[in-house]
Amino acid sequence: MAKRAAATLRDLLKNIELVYKELDGEHARGCVLSAVQYLDEHLRLVLLKYFVDDRKCNERLLEFERPLGSFSARIDIAYACGLLRKDMYDDLHTIREIRNLFAHSWLPIDFSNTAVKDRTMNLIQIVRTKVSPATVFVPRLSDAAKKQVLIDPRKRFIFTVGFLIGEMICINAQTIPRKVSTMEIAER
Repeated sequence: MAKRAAATLRDLLKNIELVYKELDGEHARGCVLSAVQYLDEHLRLVLLKYFVDDRKCNERLLEFERPLGSFSARIDIAYACGLLRKDMYDDLHTIREIRNLFAHSWLPIDFSNTAVKDRTMNLIQIVRTKVSPATVFVPRLSDAAKKQVLIDPRKRFIFTVGFLIGEMICINAQTIPRKVSTMEIAER
């Protein structure tokens, strides 16, 4: 069992490394849109683990154009259920705003855009790296590299996305699946 858990952690770490590499290699718009897709999928997995084990109901809730089909709605419900901390909730909504800037602009846009840069510099997950179990999912940074992450909007964005994915992996591991209620209502 411990060997299997170690292999799973190793696989997760490898997958996170691939996410960092892919995001770093993308042009700005591709980086942002791909990042949100990764985050949205991990948020969906957290919600599926939290919800009762009813595939049909969960699919109806989480499908596109359904009550929890948007990234924004998933962020809100995960926070309302106590699955996300307030700082994660805030950063996920900031990332959603950044995604919207990229997705709805026909003009060339990158991380030097004032609106993008301002929002990116408000992401705060980098300050949590010393107090979170998700630290295992982020690359170890030298002081010089950490300084770059603090001042470079693109690096800060990618670091935050990786860290949030790691946080969601930890949340998913700690979440106890719920069972469909078998409680019967007493007749009057």
